[in-house]
Formats: sequence, C-alpha cells, structure tokens
Amino acid sequence: MAVASTVGKDSQASDAGHVFEPIWCEVVVVDSNGWMDPRSEMLLLSTDGNTKNLLVTAIDIEGAVDEEAWVPAIRRASTCFPHLLSTVREIKVNGLRRLLWEHRPDLRIPTTVWEVRDDGTAHGSLNDLLTPVAFHLDKERDLFQEVPVDFHLIRRGPHRSMLIGMFHHVTADGATVAEFGKEFFAQYHEIKTGKRPEWAQETHAISSSAKRQARSVGASSWRDALMGVRQTMANLFDKPTLPAGTGDPHDLGEHQIKRALSEEETSLVLKRAASYGASPIDLFTACSKIAVDRWNEARGIAPGLLTCSVTVNARGRFGVSDQPNNSSVIFFRSEPEQRRELKKLCRKLAVTRINHFRNHQDIKYMQDIERMINSLRLLPFRMRRKIVHNVVNRHQFSIGVTLLGAVWPKMKNGKPSTETALTNAADLSLREVHAIGYKLLSGNHAMLVAYTFRNRLNLVLAGSACRFTRKETEDFLDLIVKILVGDSPQLR
Repeated sequence: MAVASTVGKDSQASDAGHVFEPIWCEVVVVDSNGWMDPRSEMLLLSTDGNTKNLLVTAIDIEGAVDEEAWVPAIRRASTCFPHLLSTVREIKVNGLRRLLWEHRPDLRIPTTVWEVRDDGTAHGSLNDLLTPVAFHLDKERDLFQEVPVDFHLIRRGPHRSMLIGMFHHVTADGATVAEFGKEFFAQYHEIKTGKRPEWAQETHAISSSAKRQARSVGASSWRDALMGVRQTMANLFDKPTLPAGTGDPHDLGEHQIKRALSEEETSLVLKRAASYGASPIDLFTACSKIAVDRWNEARGIAPGLLTCSVTVNARGRFGVSDQPNNSSVIFFRSEPEQRRELKKLCRKLAVTRINHFRNHQDIKYMQDIERMINSLRLLPFRMRRKIVHNVVNRHQFSIGVTLLGAVWPKMKNGKPSTETALTNAADLSLREVHAIGYKLLSGNHAMLVAYTFRNRLNLVLAGSACRFTRKETEDFLDLIVKILVGDSPQLR
C-alpha cells in the first residue's frame, strides 16, 4: 500500500463538528441571479449519508509541479468561476425558505500536498491511486461554511505527480470541471512563462452534439403537473432488473475501474456508432444494457425490464440563463425484445434522445424538480434534505451512463475531434486523465463514464461495493468493452 503524509497548505484533518445547517439571515430583496437553480438545489438536498455527489478529475503529470505556481494558479482560475468561490445561504422570503449563492472570495480554497511512498503492493486501480485522498472523498461537506471545491497534489517522485480536483456536483457539471481545468493550466503556464499559451484560445466543446437554444416554454399546466406526478410515481415503483453481484450489502464503498482503448479501437468504435446512425452515447448506453442481460444470463437470471439513466450536457439550451450545472437526465426503459439487436436498440435510443430535447422534456424535467422543491419550502432545511434524498434514491436503475465528450478537444472544421488541444503546460506533460463521478445521486449501482483524451476512449465504471466485489466490477466493465468493440478481428 502507498503511504501518504500531508505536507502542504490548508489541509483539513477532520470534519468533526461540522453541522450541515444554514446560517439564518432574514433578507427582503435579493438579486435574482443569485438564486440556486432547481437542479443544483436538488443535488444539494439529495446529498445525505453515503451520497456525496462529487465530480473528481485526477491528472497524471510528468514533470516537476511547482507548488509556488500551483496554488496561485488555482486561485486565479477560480475567479473565472464565481460559484467555486461561493457558499450556500438560506433565507426566508414571505415565509418560504430559499437557497442562494453568496460569493465569498475571502474564503480559502483547500489545497493539500501529499508525499507518497509506493511499496510496490498497489494494484494500480483508480481506488489505489485515490487512497491518499480517501478521507476527503467521503467527508461530510458543509457548503454553508466552505467552498465546494478542494485540490490535492500527490507527489510520487521528483518528476511524477497527480493533480486531483474535487468539485461538488451542486456547483459544476462535467463541462464546468473541464473548463476549469483548462483555465487552471493556462494560468499555471502564464505564471511560469510570463505569457498565456496558444491553446487557451481553443474553443471548448464538451459534446459532439450541439444543443439548439430552447424557445420560450411557458409554465406547465395542472394537467402537465399531474402527468409528471403520475410518471414519477410509476418510476418510483419500477422493479428493474439489476446486474447480479455478490458484494457486501453493508459495504458503503465504491469501486472505480478504468479501461482505456487504443487509438485504433477508439476510431473503429466511433465509426461503428456513426454507421448505426447514432451518437457515441447511444452506443455506450445500448452496449451497457446488453451487458446487463448477458451478465445476468450467465448467472441464471432471465432478462427483464431494464431502466437506464443517461446524463448528457445541455450547455447552450437556455441561452444567457445557462447555469453552471446544465446536465440533463434522460430515462430509458426497455423490455428484452427491444434489446435483441444492437443496431436497432441504438437507433431507438437515438430517437428517444433527440425527442427529449425536441419536445422540451429537459425543461419539463426541470419544472418537475422545481415543483417538488417548492412544495417543501415551508419545512426546515434538514427535513427537506431527508425527504428529497429518500425520494431521489428510491429510483432504482439497472445502470447509469454519462458522456463527458472529449476532454479539451482540438477543433477541426468547427467540430471537436478526439485529438487533445491541452497536453502540455509550461514544463509539464499531461499523460492521462481520470474523470470520475463519486457516489452520485440516485439508485445507480453501476455508473459508466465515457470520454476521450489523446485520441483514446476512456471508460470508467463505478460499482457500488454493496452490490459488486472489486473483481465483479472489473469483469462487468470488461464485458461492456467486449460488446462495444464488437466481433471485428481488428478489435479483438
């Protein structure tokens, strides 16, 4: 096992005594731009117990990271993202409790430096790489008192390090995290060299699918509201088939397993999606569904209802009112006969995904969330938190899938490619990126994250230890990869 010790700045040894409770302050007039958007408020209220809702980026660095440049670069980059330098405040307006962001540039950003001695016994999994910061992953975060981010520099030798950023999902989605990373390295480069790098001007794209700006959609009617409640209740009582596992039901941990395809495999997988008339997210989702069937059939479990939550970025859908958190969740249900042919399943998913935005389902979903939250505003924060957490986590899904698109893509002909624009900053070389969703909301026992970096497709599977053993998580991801690459001799 690796041995770590903190030697850096702003380290917090314990979160004992933190009370996740707002500081009360009566306010009559508030800038409406400071209100927390419905999705972020739901994410905050749902964070309870073992649900951490963290987005984590761990970057393998070759070269000597300058601590005197690393810390100010974080601070400078954070000023471009006000929510990262904010805390949450709850106020009363006409007797109703509302949450808003309070910009706090005076607060420190936690940064910790670790010196790690590797004794050679580590397995090399993501869990092992994250061992030094395990406490920070699982600690209770009081967003009423502290900023929603913290950063870690793990030194593994004089010329090899890992930079880790932890972002609470309340304040960021995958696009925001990637954009912050780009700005951080631009600031680091400028501090070290005295000039801003050329790649900082590259257009950033989180997804290969541009989202049209939504036209004005009025408030939903009572009929819409009732239909929304009906569908929500139906989802709550769905009994989907889950992938079988022999994990410890009392284990609150999570296994993080990663596989990176070769450049050739990545190219052929993307061509396969295009040949099906689908996007990569459709192919990843379809292969994950079929993997659940094959996994269970090998264990004597017949195929049944599968439900899948797919998170896609909706940046640009809301124009000037875009929030830092613009993810949209699409729910797919399928019966065994709909999963017999991969190509047809991909097309079905593609049509459903397109209609999700065309029919403004993303906006209606946000309205449903806002309606649920508004109905609880008379209750104290802790009570609202318990209710929302229990409701959200009653949803059981066979698997969840999210696509981060390309990490810092190089644009070609106005479109993002799998090539990476950001690979070096000053004298540092970015060798590998590990993008992780850690203990996210909802009842997903298996969450697949997909993204490309340096022309290679990266797949990360988070498996709940209460369902899977570590070996089962590895085998399940390998099965998804096997289905994804198909039977082509070039991909064996």
